[in-house]
Amino acid sequence: NRYTLARYNEDGSLDSSFGGGGTQSTNWGSVGSSLYSVDFQSDGKIIVGGSRYAGGCSPGIAETTVTRYTANGHLDTSFGSSGEVRYNVPYGPHHDGGGPVVVDVDDSIYLGCHESYGSWAGVLRLSASGSVRGLHNVSGGTASGIAFNDAGDLLISTNQKIIRADTDITLDTSFGDGGAADLGGYTPVTHSWRTLILDEEGRILQAMRDADDAFVLARYTTDGQLDTDFGAHGGFNRFVVDATHMWTGPIALQSDGAILMTGTRQVSDGDRDWVVARVCP
Repeated sequence: NRYTLARYNEDGSLDSSFGGGGTQSTNWGSVGSSLYSVDFQSDGKIIVGGSRYAGGCSPGIAETTVTRYTANGHLDTSFGSSGEVRYNVPYGPHHDGGGPVVVDVDDSIYLGCHESYGSWAGVLRLSASGSVRGLHNVSGGTASGIAFNDAGDLLISTNQKIIRADTDITLDTSFGDGGAADLGGYTPVTHSWRTLILDEEGRILQAMRDADDAFVLARYTTDGQLDTDFGAHGGFNRFVVDATHMWTGPIALQSDGAILMTGTRQVSDGDRDWVVARVCP
């Protein structure tokens, strides 16, 4: 139940100049803490998105959190309240989930967050120093991805839709169909969308798992339409892995444009394996 960060050298060894011997652990005295995403401000400070219970027992109030560490891995107590911003999304039964975090060029912070029972998902905006600037609804469901395109617009995804907005979260109705990208007939499983990234041409890549526990990778054009030149299903590729349950993780691009998908699978005896798949562009 601690927040723990680690930094590694290029050869895979721990960077002993970071935190305490390569790692930094923060104990908030909470029964449950989860970290989901990391980004960096212009001075190298580390912004971490997550959630944790407000008290020492569960069930209880789980709050969305943004925490800042210095570039060398120590809690930055000048940020928010003693290094952390905690925010209770005022919808549902107060079980919040933090998610993807992204930092703008002016060091302001955008965090995807949701109410964990699916009634509300959106974006929490913070100043560079951690002051709350706004909370904006996108859809129901769960928050999953957030990124800036080259024009400085935000692309925000939940497990129900993808939208494009300015930095005040004003919807761009020219994107997709009236402001939202079509999911192509798929019904993503709750918490299944995990990553939104852009390729070198600005096209949107999104990974999920479906109700049959298969990996699904979708690609959208820059204006929010399914890219029908991609995959075997008119904008989607689907991969079935022998497992009882699947969870999608981050996706990344290699230098040749190939797409790496990650995740875990649970097999019949309850064991879990890491899964990495490479998809041709």
